Amino acid sequence: MAQATNIHAQRWSILLFGLGSTTVMQAQSLAQQDLLPTIGASWHMRALQSVPSDELPIEPITWPYSGLVGNDLFGASYSVLDPEQVPGNNAFPSADRALRSVPDNDPLPTHTFYDVQSNECLELGSLGPVLSTAFLQPALVSAYPLEMGTPVSGDFCYSSRSVGGVLDYCGTARVSLEAIGTLELNFGVFPNAQLMTTRRAFAVVQNGSDSTIQVTKDWYVAGTPYPLLHISTLTTPDGSVTRSGQILDETSVVGLAEVSRVNSLPVFPNPTTGIVTMAEAGNGTVEVSGVDGRLLSTQRINSTSGNAVVDLSALPDGVYRIVLRDGVTVRSAKVVVAR
Repeated sequence: MAQATNIHAQRWSILLFGLGSTTVMQAQSLAQQDLLPTIGASWHMRALQSVPSDELPIEPITWPYSGLVGNDLFGASYSVLDPEQVPGNNAFPSADRALRSVPDNDPLPTHTFYDVQSNECLELGSLGPVLSTAFLQPALVSAYPLEMGTPVSGDFCYSSRSVGGVLDYCGTARVSLEAIGTLELNFGVFPNAQLMTTRRAFAVVQNGSDSTIQVTKDWYVAGTPYPLLHISTLTTPDGSVTRSGQILDETSVVGLAEVSRVNSLPVFPNPTTGIVTMAEAGNGTVEVSGVDGRLLSTQRINSTSGNAVVDLSALPDGVYRIVLRDGVTVRSAKVVVAR
């Protein structure tokens, strides 16, 4: 039973955050077009190397997550399909969207089916290589319009089928728009990011066990169709807590830099054999990251002449990102090391 519950919870952590749109968000409210992806949409998420701890919100709210590192070993690719494209869709006749998720370390996909209604989106079930579900009472995935401080709740019941057998679950779901603030990531600083929280509590019906609780947090920004960051906390009936997360692969989407408050950082020469000069650098902190988001080095600079030098000679040939933070602005440049 524990194994089936954990597998199901992992599936939730994949499905519940993959909803977004290309429409600009309205302040302190999330509309249907902000939460539901269009058919044909696709994106990639990288798994977090480490998950930041929860912080109490203090006005003005800032989430300082520029040091988060993602990798492609345990990430996943997602795409939204017409349900008729998915084998087995006849089990979910009211579905009008299907989410396909493919883990980076496993070619076998999982398809989850949704019913989009005028004021909410409901999950109907899923078909996967290890676990499949069928909802007797559909699960609330999102509600709209979702106003700040006004959560929306719903009940659900489903059957879960895996190699271990069939288990029935029932529970409650609550979605809420929790906060608006500045989200700092390694590939940009995003003002007016909106944090949506989903809380699900569910228990096995057969033995009446205590509830498993999963809380997911997803950060959305205007003009970007997918959450930039997803964090999941799973608490099992025995009190154990598992935290995981994913960060958007910025190379998998178009136009992300346009909604970031990152200014261009003049650097030369580029490409370089190792030594790079930053023009008009001034004072601040310089961060060098790989294309996978891994932070490679950090240094303080205090340039009276306006220019500053960054030594990349110890790094192998490749593409890197240099970020300069001076406490007021964030400037960034991609640098190619080639010898």
